[in-house]
Amino acid sequence: MDATLAGLLQACVETPDDGTPHLILADWLDDHGQGERAELVRVQCRLADWVPEITEREELLARQTELLAAHHARWLGPLAERCERVEYQRGLAQVWVTGRTFASASFGEAADAARGSALVGQVRLLACKGLARVAARPWLSLAPALSLTGLGLPAGGLGPLLESDHAAGLIDLDLSGNPLDRRDVRHLAASPLFGRLARLTLRHGGLDEAAVSTLLDAATGPRDLDLAGNRLSAEQVATLAERLPTGRVMNSLGMEFVRVPAGCFRMGSVPGDRGALNDQYPQHDVRLTRPFWLGRFAVTQGQYRAVVGDNPSRFASGGPGLPVENVNFEMVRDFCRRLSRLPAERAAGRTYRLPTEAEWEHAARAGSATAYWWGDDVSLRLCNYRGRFDSNEAEAKHPGRPLPVGSYPPNDFGLYEMHGNIWEWTADWYSPDWYDRSPDVDPAGPADGDHDETRAIRGGCWHAVGICCRSAHRFGEEPDTQDDYTGFRVVVELA
Repeated sequence: MDATLAGLLQACVETPDDGTPHLILADWLDDHGQGERAELVRVQCRLADWVPEITEREELLARQTELLAAHHARWLGPLAERCERVEYQRGLAQVWVTGRTFASASFGEAADAARGSALVGQVRLLACKGLARVAARPWLSLAPALSLTGLGLPAGGLGPLLESDHAAGLIDLDLSGNPLDRRDVRHLAASPLFGRLARLTLRHGGLDEAAVSTLLDAATGPRDLDLAGNRLSAEQVATLAERLPTGRVMNSLGMEFVRVPAGCFRMGSVPGDRGALNDQYPQHDVRLTRPFWLGRFAVTQGQYRAVVGDNPSRFASGGPGLPVENVNFEMVRDFCRRLSRLPAERAAGRTYRLPTEAEWEHAARAGSATAYWWGDDVSLRLCNYRGRFDSNEAEAKHPGRPLPVGSYPPNDFGLYEMHGNIWEWTADWYSPDWYDRSPDVDPAGPADGDHDETRAIRGGCWHAVGICCRSAHRFGEEPDTQDDYTGFRVVVELA
């Protein structure tokens, strides 16, 4: 790969929320005869920076679809057929591939053939039993970002990667869901790779305060360090809060919140949607006039216990990073009141509430116009639902229980598990005909519920079929309902 192009890719991955390196990349692509790829970079940068008006956003989305349909196969060449999934973010390909396939000579040949046109930003490995063969392959340098999420690496399993010369170009490493022992942590913190990383994700790594200190106290290392789901001291939470990238905030408990922009979106189901029920019609334009800060994840069992003092969840085995469930509406409101009254939260001027239905759907869609934020087809690789009940995918059996928050990729607003895993309470009463009379600006739900006096819940869950996990799906639940399907996420109001 051209050295200038390789440097531009690294700059783009190092600052994913800053469009400037991507636009410089687009100019370089134009100068080197890749005008269509340059246009995709610019279109996706404009979408990622948020387009508040529907008409302009739909035009950009349509152009994005046209560009990918016409040029995706040419850009990736033989690499495309060897990947389980390919997505594009700000014009860079994110490829999903099994460890076995990645380590094969045929994948290496395909990677070499497509280096100048594939523009791979991240490789996400699936079903990889060990890193030795992967780390030994020269084409590990194909992308500056590598995701090893949920591979269940054994103790000491990071060694081959940390010692590989082919990992020298990595600047973004995701190790979420891989429990690390103290030896792994010490080896990681002392490695040259740790010093080169701009971003390291270690969600649900089973780390204690001592292990976290080893990472935070290292002389060099990534500024963007995601340690959600690990045991942190108050001082460590404060340190991490200062290092968060723009667009995220953290409270005194380590709960993270993402800024959801104001703007207009289409609420409800498109006409003819095979999964839609009558309460999702008519689809209508809604304008939210102010941004809000929504939980990056659903509230976890550990966070609920820290505020309330107990854990009502039925799926209580599996660690504090599991979403809290078996909570009724009043328990959720009590959590918000208690959290708002904590001394550190009062001192910071932070108060908490549930999102409205409109806020929830806007956040779930993240600018998309499809059934799910990633498209119209449900996938067990992208959300936790009942499995192949309404899908033709030849996928593994679904988990059959909630999974820790942050187990699946985030949407374009940076929010995790807006589809599946657990249903989420909203602040609104539920009424099946609400869309016939809902205000177009900042709707806050009907004054009361339907004849059953139910509250609106959203998002689907681990036990629901895929169509119930769509952005538009809505359901009414009696406020005193407690089950192992339903939890919540909260909005923080900042002083």
